[in-house]
Amino acid sequence: MAKRVKRTSFLRDIILLAVFLSLSVLAYKAIHKFNYNNILENSVLKGRTFTTEVVEITSPKGIKAYLLTDTTNPIIGISFLFKEAGYAYEDQRSKGVGIATSSILKDGSANYDSQNFKELLEENAISLSFDAGLDVFEGELTYLKDKQDIAVELLQKSLTSPHLRAKDIYRIAEEMAIALKTQQERPESVLKLAFNEEVYGSHPYSFNPYGSMDSIKNISAHNIRKFIKNNLTQDKLVVGIAGDITKEEAGIVIDKIFGNLPQTGAVQDIPVASVSFDGREKHITKDIPQNISMFISKGVCRNDKDFYPLFIANHILGGSQMQSRLFLLTRENEGLTYGAGSYLSINDKSCTIKGRFASSAENMPKMQEIIRSQWAKMKDKGVTAEEFESAKNYLISSYNLRFTSIDQIASILAQMQYHDLGIDFLKKRNLLVQNVQIEDVNHAASVYFSDKDLIFMNIGR
Repeated sequence: MAKRVKRTSFLRDIILLAVFLSLSVLAYKAIHKFNYNNILENSVLKGRTFTTEVVEITSPKGIKAYLLTDTTNPIIGISFLFKEAGYAYEDQRSKGVGIATSSILKDGSANYDSQNFKELLEENAISLSFDAGLDVFEGELTYLKDKQDIAVELLQKSLTSPHLRAKDIYRIAEEMAIALKTQQERPESVLKLAFNEEVYGSHPYSFNPYGSMDSIKNISAHNIRKFIKNNLTQDKLVVGIAGDITKEEAGIVIDKIFGNLPQTGAVQDIPVASVSFDGREKHITKDIPQNISMFISKGVCRNDKDFYPLFIANHILGGSQMQSRLFLLTRENEGLTYGAGSYLSINDKSCTIKGRFASSAENMPKMQEIIRSQWAKMKDKGVTAEEFESAKNYLISSYNLRFTSIDQIASILAQMQYHDLGIDFLKKRNLLVQNVQIEDVNHAASVYFSDKDLIFMNIGR
């Protein structure tokens, strides 16, 4: 049995607020009276900031990491990623090898077969995961401090001596082939794949993460070893650690896990995606109950000077769920959909604003008319002073909801390094939002919102 762990008052406050918000959402559906801002304005979390220092450490073998030490609970989280190792960087002939690798690494290593490996994780309350993303290959390890030796060993063996038995590789390939077929049966997947092809053309961002039936047939122990050798290397590694661990202990742990990985891997690069934002629309005809639409327009990357102004503008337009303009106009006022929203999509080679909604075929034209008109209104008139202040207050007050667990904090530490946000980001983030002026938001809105840019891809009747 895993130990019961007492949470800090800070985390307890966060969790209680998160539960309260969830219950309030349910209440909203019943009585249609709900205001996030009122709740957050009076919450115990308002104004809370990080007082714990994030430090950069260098292990004895020279591997760097960000560390946030918190000894309140005996829990440690390690989040890591390998840059330029996502499925967009895969060779066309071996598409899907990243997903296959993320599966095989959890299937046993060294002297542990798949069953023993899974039992050890469960018996010791260790959480271990891998994922092949668009730009990066990433993983997470979370464990209790007194289980550190076995947790570290299991992760290290996974990375350096995974089981590559033919029967396991065959099973994973079969699962991927089924997933590929399932994609063609699910309207959301058909739409997403077609959307990526329409937007990105021949750029690697348009490729299917599972590859093709032909590339899946090529998955082998040789290809997986090659992927690990070329991509899971120290020069591509980014590590974040949080929890009950000292700098000295963290350095030793890092070296045990990653110290035997190859120093360098294959140098890969893909071009910046060139997208023509020309207002076009494409439709896939399919007899389904609800039509689904995805849309996209130009955006900014994480360290651009317009990032926070555009972040606030989009929050007001479509990012704040039940308080956004799009939600209120399309659902509350017109009853055209269950919801419509937008978000900033930040990738290595493409930074955009994306959105999605579903509605009946009869309501699709009206939905698109509202979205285009709101894009144009945001460009021409910007945001009101009331919207601006409300959005800033919400984004500042709600930020602490991201830190409900040690593994989430470790993940944020890794992302801070990956996006070059600075070691003091946790302390300065809310100040960055607070310092944005309404003139900044309206300028960004005038540059990045235009109904003439919007690309729509739909599926349905």
